[in-house]
Amino acid sequence: MKLDKQDIAILSELQHDATLSSTTLAERVGLSQSPCWRRVNQLEEAGVIRGYSADIDPVAFGFATTVIVQVTLKGQSEAALSEF
Repeated sequence: MKLDKQDIAILSELQHDATLSSTTLAERVGLSQSPCWRRVNQLEEAGVIRGYSADIDPVAFGFATTVIVQVTLKGQSEAALSEF
């Protein structure tokens, strides 16, 4: 799918706040509501928009630190996995 300036504007707004109403989104990108809604649907159907998600604050859940760990095992046997 070839994206034009309005498609890119829609994607930019949705990346910033995916909870925008179709009316607000249309106003922000300079379109009327129906054409804006059609473009969003086309972007979804083309797979450009794969879905919507919530950005959860880990601190709100008591997770103040993010840790990335890499583990290397000597083998992949049941015994090695059980020992791990």
